[in-house]
Amino acid sequence: MLPINKAVMRNIKQLIAAILLVCCIHQASAQHQKRGLAFAQTFADLPYYKTGTQTYQYSSTDPAEDQFKDFGHWLYTQKDSGAVLADIKGPGTIYRIWSTGNIGDTNRIKIYIDGEKVPRINQTFNAFHNKKPLRDKPQVGSGAGDNYLAWWSYMPISFRKSIKIVREGNFRPFYNIGYHTYTTLEGAISWTGKEDYRAMEKMWNNPQDDPKPAAGNISKTQKLDLAGGNSADIFKYNGAGYIASIKIKNYSPDKGLRIKMYWDGRDKPYVDAPLKWFFGSVDNGGDLKALGVGTTDNNGYCYFPMPFWKAARIELVNQTGEVMKDIEVEVQYNTKAYPQAQCGYFCAYANEVDKPGKSYTCLKTEGRGHVIGMAKRMPKGGHACEGDEVYYIDNRKFPDIWGTGEEDYANNAWWKNKYNSYPTHGCVGNDCYYRMHYPDVIAYEQAFDMEFESWENFYIASLVWYYEGAKPSLKQTDELNIGNKVSEQKHLYKIAGQTWQGSTTGAYPGKRIHDITETHTGKSFDKSSIFRVAIDKKNKGVRLRVLTTHTNRQGVRVWVDGKPVTERPWVIVKNNYDAIWIDTDFEIPAAYTKGKSKLNIKLEHLPGYKNWTEYSYKAFSYCD
Repeated sequence: MLPINKAVMRNIKQLIAAILLVCCIHQASAQHQKRGLAFAQTFADLPYYKTGTQTYQYSSTDPAEDQFKDFGHWLYTQKDSGAVLADIKGPGTIYRIWSTGNIGDTNRIKIYIDGEKVPRINQTFNAFHNKKPLRDKPQVGSGAGDNYLAWWSYMPISFRKSIKIVREGNFRPFYNIGYHTYTTLEGAISWTGKEDYRAMEKMWNNPQDDPKPAAGNISKTQKLDLAGGNSADIFKYNGAGYIASIKIKNYSPDKGLRIKMYWDGRDKPYVDAPLKWFFGSVDNGGDLKALGVGTTDNNGYCYFPMPFWKAARIELVNQTGEVMKDIEVEVQYNTKAYPQAQCGYFCAYANEVDKPGKSYTCLKTEGRGHVIGMAKRMPKGGHACEGDEVYYIDNRKFPDIWGTGEEDYANNAWWKNKYNSYPTHGCVGNDCYYRMHYPDVIAYEQAFDMEFESWENFYIASLVWYYEGAKPSLKQTDELNIGNKVSEQKHLYKIAGQTWQGSTTGAYPGKRIHDITETHTGKSFDKSSIFRVAIDKKNKGVRLRVLTTHTNRQGVRVWVDGKPVTERPWVIVKNNYDAIWIDTDFEIPAAYTKGKSKLNIKLEHLPGYKNWTEYSYKAFSYCD
């Protein structure tokens, strides 16, 4: 064997180290890219950013935004008279299907995956939600009444090319369908009906147990009395790791007892909330057993993983004038660190308003993150439940999540409902409820505005659990305004097959939240348009946003520098509204954009779809 000199050996060691580093990075990247059922069965992955995942919802909300008419509306009707409830192109996952129904309902739900002509699911809604084999699974069920029922499913239904959900029959239900779309095909495995749900079922059947692995956890316990006006640290640690669980027994339900959490030395707490609210029971709500958080007889648990990389401190603060005695605390932590570049800090935001007016804000934040759940006290008036959720993601003016009322958002129906508590939702009395967003997390890259319509001017309170990093991952790099000659020339804009041009004035949906009316110039085509946009050379993918009018089933094929984006076409199918404007996005994977400072875009009209109308385009780059 020939001897190896020190320089060669050093190079070999450096090469091995580099290979190991790449492997570690790839492994971490693959871990946070779990999708569909894999993500729904890996609770420990909650802190990971969801970049490459977009969150949307279809619903039967009224086009005129009348809170009493949020039923019997769908996206469009097929030639066979089937009502289309969802129509999505590209890879993604349906995480939530909620609808109203009754035990005599013979309407059928048909789910077509990846463009197939024969539906992979073809059952009555009643059988889908209430008969074996799905009815035996905790993630599928019904409740909230004797004759009219709320039916829900959290069975992840993933797809690689497309999915269409059709309701066949003449019953006119309320419905919500929550889903994720993915920028790439990575981790998208189309649903077959042969999936193994045992890990998911184990979590859902035992929500009071920690759904994460316990290996490496270290437990710290204490019993304390807390005088009025005083505070006490219940956990303090210097170094990296994560909080695995928090259990507090015999606590006071008074909202003057608060919990605060500080990560990595920041003076402002990431969590600052009444302790009872933090465990999911806002204001005078009752007991609950949800997946990740809950409370029974003033004994609370929380299993959301809470990563930190320098230090962690958790304190209880008694803002009342009374001594709180015999509080028992157990905090479990783990010194294994999550990858900081890929994870957000755990946060909880509490809010309350005596007279909210037309709308109520649960959370309005900037950064990169995802919401994992919320709990809320509705106003006590006669129409407490009629405030729709209206959520705005990444500064889009079109609300991509719009529901049909708060009882529906909580997977109930026809308020007031009997007390119920499930892993993802529950009505816990006194106009209070909770709704978890796992696995259907609400992902955002720039900002998130979580609003509810308010129809009764009475006290409202809420708490939101979420993960967030301070820095947004998206930055705008360019904007093309159609009809502006200077802008068109700058971006080398050309159009073929032009069918219209002009000026349009109108509003966005959401007049009770953000009443916005704008005027824009634009054009339509039935062939193509081309233009150039500037992007960040260090980008990790690009998002393209079009401003268009509310004409459903517009469609184009997107080309980037002469290559078609094969992951999906750009097809616009949204909830129908009388309001005019839509701003909606198209994700361009990094494979088409890496190392480039500009992109030549071509939009080619898809046969069978309506003409494409364009008023402006904005380009955003994903950056660290």
